[in-house]
Amino acid sequence: MEQYRPEDEYRKRPGTLRIIGCILRPEGGFGGYLLVPTYSPPADLPFEMIETENRIYITAGLPPENMLKSAPYARIERERVAIVVNEHETWIPLPTRINVFHSNYTVRNGVMDILCRKPVFFTL
Repeated sequence: MEQYRPEDEYRKRPGTLRIIGCILRPEGGFGGYLLVPTYSPPADLPFEMIETENRIYITAGLPPENMLKSAPYARIERERVAIVVNEHETWIPLPTRINVFHSNYTVRNGVMDILCRKPVFFTL
């Protein structure tokens, strides 16, 4: 008899979203989360992108530390993000423009989390 394992659930449903390590916070009150998968990962670096009303979250799995030649980092631009691992760049086009100055990334436990904030427009 086959044992059910929750971590294998995403393999049964191709095309579904599997979050690696990004923490999402609710935006705008009691409505909960709005998760919209916008891009599928390329073969060279596994990553996932989720777009909400005000932010774009990118989560990338990094190689083990013993395979790294230098510290991985992200280069965040207005319309795209580059994840640089071992001097190899993986460019990710963004679905909308972002505010570069209020965007950042963290690297912890083999996972890179990138938070891109969308521009805020006020109307009177």
